[in-house]
Amino acid sequence: MKRALSLILILCLVFLLTGCSDEPEEYSVTFAIDGIPKTLDPQIASSDSELAVVYNTCEGLMRFSPDGTVVYGAAKTHSVSSDGLVYTFTLKEGLKWSDGQELSAKDFAFGLTRAVLPETNCPAVESFYAVKGAKDVFQNGADLSTLGISYSGNTVTITLLYPDEDILHTLACSAAMPCREDFFINSKGKYGLSDELFISSGPFYVKKWSQDTESVSLRISKSPEYVGDIEVKPASVVMFFNNQNDHITEMSEGQMGSAYMPASLYENAVKKDLNTTVRQSESFILSLNNAAPIFSTQKMREIFAKSIDRSVISSKLSYGSVMNNGIVPPSYMLNSKSYSDISPCSPIGYDATAADEYLDELSVIKDTLQARLDAEKKAEDDYLEAVKKAHEDKKPIPEKPKKEITPYSLYAPWDSKDTVETDLSIICLDSPYVTPVALAVASCWEKAFGITVSVKPLSKNELTSAAKQGNYFAAILSYESPDCNAKSFLYSFTSYSNQNHIKYLNEEYDNFIRSLQTDGVTPDKLNQAENMLVSSASVIPLFSASHMVASMPNISNISFVTPNGYIDFTQALNSD
Repeated sequence: MKRALSLILILCLVFLLTGCSDEPEEYSVTFAIDGIPKTLDPQIASSDSELAVVYNTCEGLMRFSPDGTVVYGAAKTHSVSSDGLVYTFTLKEGLKWSDGQELSAKDFAFGLTRAVLPETNCPAVESFYAVKGAKDVFQNGADLSTLGISYSGNTVTITLLYPDEDILHTLACSAAMPCREDFFINSKGKYGLSDELFISSGPFYVKKWSQDTESVSLRISKSPEYVGDIEVKPASVVMFFNNQNDHITEMSEGQMGSAYMPASLYENAVKKDLNTTVRQSESFILSLNNAAPIFSTQKMREIFAKSIDRSVISSKLSYGSVMNNGIVPPSYMLNSKSYSDISPCSPIGYDATAADEYLDELSVIKDTLQARLDAEKKAEDDYLEAVKKAHEDKKPIPEKPKKEITPYSLYAPWDSKDTVETDLSIICLDSPYVTPVALAVASCWEKAFGITVSVKPLSKNELTSAAKQGNYFAAILSYESPDCNAKSFLYSFTSYSNQNHIKYLNEEYDNFIRSLQTDGVTPDKLNQAENMLVSSASVIPLFSASHMVASMPNISNISFVTPNGYIDFTQALNSD
């Protein structure tokens, strides 16, 4: 009954959103995506559903072509100074916002400035650190006069701190989209939270955003104000963000035109004669919590890494998933080229004899932990004695010393209930393409060390929260950069990055990344940074999972645009 009502609601919304329009309708398509957008603000948007809207309704100075190369967007031409530090962009004539007002160079400068302001908290801010003053503005609140972003007439000038061949890629990403200052101010802190508080600069504009509690839907329509190079085919696209329904069945029954879903459902889609397009989109890593005594030494982390038989992991992968040698997702780019092609990485290999070193190393760690526990016990006894004496002498009670050992630092693979809390578990996303991999890793460790390792599947929010708080022994996480760029992805593992969700701490790595932010970035240096992470055995590459677009036989040309993998609706066709 609930499913039937949901389908009726969808059909009603399609009618309301497509039938009551004052614009000519050549054809429309419907699309279901997993996830409800929280904002359409390009400087903040990061989820798949948010970017699906932003990349179709906004256009930066540059944009991505379907093959992943960077081409002109709103810019007509650009020039670069001889030292590679000053980029000047000249805008196309006649640019307009979807409300008919002029789209100016000031709007691009304001959008870029917002991306580095600390109050914006842009998830891709590190992508802009090559811009002069950007890092200092974001981290230290430096005056905006020091920022290398300016405009004059129909030109935008960006001055860099050091040469960055990847700056054009950055300028094609969501966070570099224009923003009109007066509209932003008038939104009073709610910019991008509704269709009334969002204006578009791209091939589509947001016609209607229904935020009904039962089924969220959003319609984007072809923008009559767009003067860019893209020929927009559909009159509109209606996107549904209700993930409670079986979209494959809906499409096979003609209830839904197309949908975004995990590639693990590929075989089901093929059986229903649906069109499919698959793309590798998520890179999964195994994080070993350095706060746990068992993983506090490089040696023990290496032992656990070497005890993972990658052939066992590979046998558990679902359709569309492939083993990763490095931690940077295979789809990520550097200088408009595949990063994994120009900077290959090698994981720590399987070694069946590594387990022989386990007990020796374990004994050292156990002795160290026991010494810490003994010291804490003595401190507790000393405190109780001090309290007793204070009572006898009628003096103030002394302050109780703080414990330095947290429950999660007591994880260890031995069973001494009087001194150690044992919780050997791998937390992971509760998903049919992730949980089997976690179970395979657990089985490798159980076989190698003779211990019991449990697997705890969690919701996405629970998993993210546990990782950020360091509440885990080992975790399998999807780790990605908001702009799908190899450079900013590797920056995300610095201790000072707001994207360092696993709390990875390595002073040597921090210093190396800092040197890149002053000396410049090359593929060799990024490759060195990635190998530093992998060789630390704190971050172990596992696999990349894929997602797909599935559609009814009459719907075609809904595609992924690399490297970001955003969904492009501009060429979508409906043959009915």
